[in-house]
Parts: sequence; structure tokens; C-alpha cells
Amino acid sequence: MSGRGGSRVICYVPNLMDRSRISAGVPGAAFVASPEDLVERVAETQRDHPSDRVLVVVDLDRPGVIEAIEGLTGHGPGVIGFGSHVARDTLSAATAAGCRAFPRSELFRRLSEGIENLALSDGREPRRFR
Repeated sequence: MSGRGGSRVICYVPNLMDRSRISAGVPGAAFVASPEDLVERVAETQRDHPSDRVLVVVDLDRPGVIEAIEGLTGHGPGVIGFGSHVARDTLSAATAAGCRAFPRSELFRRLSEGIENLALSDGREPRRFR
């Protein structure tokens, strides 16, 4: 489940093609089956590995994801979301919820920069999930 540099990466990405691209760019990423599972896994991971940074990657085009982001962003993980470039309302809502939101093509193009750089490029260290 560890990403590069001591981070643990947890993903809610149901699409198999997107999942394989993330797996190639982030070896060891863990995948969950639902937004609810995501919130639970993040809390467990932070409890069990308090010194590790937790990063989350989500497919913003899936139902329930914005609500999950809202439950996570004030409590710890850096959250990266991706969605359709034409779904500007979804990308804006994710950004307002505290997510680093990218059009799908841009995320996969920039994945080689490192998932930590994408999540934390604003320079802020995420707070811990309680």
C-alpha cells in the first residue's frame, strides 16, 4: 500500500483502465470498492501507521465521491481527484471540498511527477484524520 517516499496511497477508482494506469505510476497503491470503504480505510491506515502520510486518489465521476472528500479533507490525507474535462461543476465542487482536482488526461500525464507532488504541490502538509 505504500507509495513513493513513505506515503500510503488509497484509491477509489472503479474503472479498470484508470486503475491500471494508477497502479503503474504508483506501485503499491491500495484500491477500495466504494466511497464509504475509502473513508474507513483512510481512518484505519492513519490509526495503524500514524507516522506515514496518507494520500487519496478518487474518480470524481462516481456517485458519493464529493461527500467522501468532504469527510476526509479536513482530517488528514492529501486528496487528488480526476474527472471529465467537460464536468467543470464536478471539478469545481471537488476543489471547494479540498481536493486537488484534475481533468483525467492531465492527471495521467502528470502522474510521472509523483503522486506526492500532485497532492501537496500547494506546499501544505495535510492534517491527520481523527
